[in-house]
Amino acid sequence: MEALLTSWRWVQEVWKLMTLKKYNFYREVNPMTRVYSELEMVVFVFSITVGNTFFYSIPLHVLKHGDLLMLFWLLYTPILFITAGCFAEMAALMPAVGAHYHYCYSTICEFVAFLVGWHLIFAYTAITMSRCKFLSEFIDNNLLDGWVSRNLKFRERFGVLFFCIPGYVDILSPMLAISMAFQAAWAVNFSKGIVNFFTTTNVIIIAIIIIAFTAKMDFTYASISKTEESEKLYDALFVVQKALVGYESLSVLGEEAKNPTTTIPLSIMSSVRILMGLYIIYTVVVSICVKKTDPSVIDLENPLGSIVILVGMPWLYWIVTLGSISSLWCSAYGSMFITIRILYAMSRDGMIFKLFSKLDRYTKKPAIPAMIFGIFVGLVATFIYVDTSVWFFSLIWAKIMTTVCLLITRFRYENKPLASKSNEEKPKEEEDREEKYKNWVLINYPEYNTQPTKTTHSISMFLIYNTVILVLSSIFCAVILYHTEQGDLKEIFKITGFLSILFCFLFSYLLKHQPTNDRTNLSFLTPQVPTFPLVSIAADFLSSLLLCQRSWLYGVIWTILGVAFYFSYSIRNSQEGRNLFADGTRWNPLESHMEIDGRSNR
Repeated sequence: MEALLTSWRWVQEVWKLMTLKKYNFYREVNPMTRVYSELEMVVFVFSITVGNTFFYSIPLHVLKHGDLLMLFWLLYTPILFITAGCFAEMAALMPAVGAHYHYCYSTICEFVAFLVGWHLIFAYTAITMSRCKFLSEFIDNNLLDGWVSRNLKFRERFGVLFFCIPGYVDILSPMLAISMAFQAAWAVNFSKGIVNFFTTTNVIIIAIIIIAFTAKMDFTYASISKTEESEKLYDALFVVQKALVGYESLSVLGEEAKNPTTTIPLSIMSSVRILMGLYIIYTVVVSICVKKTDPSVIDLENPLGSIVILVGMPWLYWIVTLGSISSLWCSAYGSMFITIRILYAMSRDGMIFKLFSKLDRYTKKPAIPAMIFGIFVGLVATFIYVDTSVWFFSLIWAKIMTTVCLLITRFRYENKPLASKSNEEKPKEEEDREEKYKNWVLINYPEYNTQPTKTTHSISMFLIYNTVILVLSSIFCAVILYHTEQGDLKEIFKITGFLSILFCFLFSYLLKHQPTNDRTNLSFLTPQVPTFPLVSIAADFLSSLLLCQRSWLYGVIWTILGVAFYFSYSIRNSQEGRNLFADGTRWNPLESHMEIDGRSNR
């Protein structure tokens, strides 16, 4: 019996740790140097997202499937602005280094936050490896004439799961990865200087390419492709999603940006506007110029370089090659930078090994973690090529959880700590208001109550979680109905999908009439809550179903490994109970100068 009671107490402690809610937002634990301005953050986003999109993905897709990509840019633009708006509000509310992980940690619970951070590590590590490998192959094929792949070959190429063994010793990848890690670990001005130089080079080259292609445009070939092949649609959607990986990365600069609650949200929205404008213009001019080009004569290693030669601009070849190298370098470095910051945030909370939370006392940056991660990426990339789509599932689900966090923060009850009063000493008006509306109805009338109470918090959380589940269920049923041909099964999914949509509208309507927290002092607010966030969740989940058929399995495997790591290491080393103030709070709600128990949180 005693052993049984001991086991039950252990289960209770685990459950308490996993479900402990944090109702406050932000406190700098060990801040890094604040150096990034709004313009520098926009440059940082541009350096990450451009990558191989301008110089590889868009030209290659246009050659294979025509100009269908233009239509997808236009269709996805509203969804992108909604999702970016959710990130902008969360960055204004909780500016910290952990991004998606930090939002879930402060909003839902530690266990969910760990899984989100665990998947972010997997996603951005895979992106870093694939980009380093792609850059290595590009340099080898275009500058070294394939010397590395020819002379260091030890076996034939073969694939295992989402890995591929190229069959040769890639000596360029470790050199590239370690040099990027050195850049990430070095002084801030040195790192920013390299990024700004390469990004400026990319901007100039992209402007030259757009102007040169514009001069070659022949509008007699302009038309939108018509196709019924799902493969072309999926390819176009994947190019759009892949091209926009990185704009949300500004969230990791919450402890390095100047005035983060203002500059980060504005930088996110400015970056999205600039990128979408450039992508649309670039896709239009490339689509029209390569309309009559035969894809079979294109060099797949450097498609844009081949195109400029075929359309009569050979002088542009080496400029395009230089742009490809500089853009790939920036994107690989950017994804490595994000991974290091997420490792730092999780390590600081005890979720992973403490070594990753060490800051260099001179640079105020996680220098040792940067070098360890760079060496690891370099060693793996020497022999292994990671599938470029394996990260998609993890990143999409992290974005979905961030949007859920936005809904929760809008509708939850916030017990704000006050410097002069303890939590037990509530204002008389608040006690009267809670007593008056203790028996709460599902539809709130703002003239009676405009702030969430504990009762409305419970109702809102019930509505949020069920509405999100219903949105996911309806999208899942729609995708199954699109693919299935079996009669009985089809009817079941039809009924389930119809009921999901019906109750989704009902619950979202009821949620819209619940009282929300005052966010008028934020620099950015997501409009039309909860409608817009739910649309973003539906679009992201649809993308994951259409584009993640293979990576779902790997995501599940990685989740199982994460659960095992959490219960074997993280739960024993968690800082959850050690970073709390006496009143049980962790971060102060928006008031960074507030004194609590005689201590400043700055």
